[in-house]
Amino acid sequence: MNVLIFATFLSLFSMDYLANNLEVIPKRLFLIPEGLAAATMIIVILLGISRRQLFMAPKYAIFLLWFLLAIVAGLVINQVDPLVAISGMRIYLKSIPFFLLPMVYSFSEKQIKWQLYFLLALCLTQIPVTFYQRFVQYAGLPTGDVVGGTLGVNTSGILSVILIFGIAILVAMLVKKRLSAWAAIPLILLLFAPTTINETKVVLLLFPFVLISPIFFAPGIRNRGRKLLLLSVIGTIFMLGFFIMYDLLQGDREGTLLERMKSGNMFSYMYKQDQVGKFSELEVGRFDAVAYAMGKISDTGNSIFGVGIGNASPSNQAALEGEYYKKWYWMAPAKVMLSRTLWEMGYVGIILYGALFLFLFLDAKVLAKGDDFTAAFALGWLPITLIVAGSFVYFSTFATISISHLFFLYAGYIASERYQRQSQALRDSEQFKRSDPRRFAAKINPNTKKPVLTSLHQRPDNMLS
Repeated sequence: MNVLIFATFLSLFSMDYLANNLEVIPKRLFLIPEGLAAATMIIVILLGISRRQLFMAPKYAIFLLWFLLAIVAGLVINQVDPLVAISGMRIYLKSIPFFLLPMVYSFSEKQIKWQLYFLLALCLTQIPVTFYQRFVQYAGLPTGDVVGGTLGVNTSGILSVILIFGIAILVAMLVKKRLSAWAAIPLILLLFAPTTINETKVVLLLFPFVLISPIFFAPGIRNRGRKLLLLSVIGTIFMLGFFIMYDLLQGDREGTLLERMKSGNMFSYMYKQDQVGKFSELEVGRFDAVAYAMGKISDTGNSIFGVGIGNASPSNQAALEGEYYKKWYWMAPAKVMLSRTLWEMGYVGIILYGALFLFLFLDAKVLAKGDDFTAAFALGWLPITLIVAGSFVYFSTFATISISHLFFLYAGYIASERYQRQSQALRDSEQFKRSDPRRFAAKINPNTKKPVLTSLHQRPDNMLS
């Protein structure tokens, strides 16, 4: 199964770059990641039929059911053109097969480790590529927006977020003592390096967050103060390097980064208010796009289910471009995932995505209580879940196939692991009860109604973690 996963990872980190940046392969080949998703869906169906088991908690089944119903409702109510609807499905449903895969196929710890090793290698490959792009290929350009590594054209922000995900996992492994400081710190530095030259200012918020948050998320961690101090020192040094590199590359074009932060103009591109003109979507800030979406779906009576998936999305082909996008393109309806979802799925879509993030966060929080490899990964997944949720106001998250595929694959892994461990705990509890019912009945806590046992491996409530 890892062959499929490795092929997907490799395609995510190369196809768009080779097709649209270097132009050394046919442009249609950048669709290979979507083809692999379709192949994964076939595998999911075949495994589900042959094995007749699904490691899925009812809450995720309910989420998927409501998600599909919301999509169908929006399409039917608005009578969306079938071609436009298919285009919309590529955005909202393309990564669902990877979410379902761990629920029909239980990945071993060894397989997950090799996946992470492979992803780490792909992330480290971004270092020479990004430095070549910044200082050789695009040396004459005054912006770092073109420095996206091998992810494709204008993917600097996407690359930075994926590298931040990698740092989150490394920090969690360090906190859980699955990785030594001598290995973790150099790797964190290497993954951080490309973010200093592509001018992704949101890194100023994300990097300190993923560096410090595992300390607070990890339950019962030893030497919490010492680890917090160590990571704070590392973060301060790295952030100082970010400031220095940013100012060196910018020169006097916009003043120093510190001056921009003091002036309050650093994130002015997020919300432009009266500066927005009704002729170019490029002028619309991210928060402006969200405000426009909220106002327009209210005016048109589409607040509940939106105008239908794909109906407010742009496309390279006129036949696939949404009706509402053609009419209101200057409002940049697809600017960020929050505005896109409001337009196309209404407030129901926002509620459903919010529920998904909450489910994943709570499951990861339970898994993180353990001491094994999965617990360490789950600890890193906690800030990743929050970042993906927060990214809904920064870019069109799930329209970005690299983030979408990676997120849903490991979201499925977290959900599956939580379900399997909980199910095993319940089976062990029932087996213990049948083996010695008198002893079991005699040791019921009258207040909590839970068994009170002395042996850790026999304690059902602990097994849930």
